[in-house]
Amino acid sequence: MMRFFMMIFYVLIMLVGVAFAALNAGQVTLNLYFRTLNLPISVYIISAFGLGIICGFVVFIGRYWGLRSKHRKLKHELHVMEKEIKNLRSIPLKD
Repeated sequence: MMRFFMMIFYVLIMLVGVAFAALNAGQVTLNLYFRTLNLPISVYIISAFGLGIICGFVVFIGRYWGLRSKHRKLKHELHVMEKEIKNLRSIPLKD
């Protein structure tokens, strides 16, 4: 059942994409100093959107790795402290 809904979702996304490209079929010239590109505006918009997704993913991965490293360090410190508490509890009290 979930596959069916996902398939419908993908078909709707493709239809929206095709409609977007059809409505934005006007040609735009992009001058990159060393080369000139003449493509439909929908291609530029989708490219900018895709580039934004990629940049966001790269930033997310960097932050994720940093937090994962910090988590491992804190987990190790917790393990050391729990071990120390266990050792301190096993020492008999002297009056």
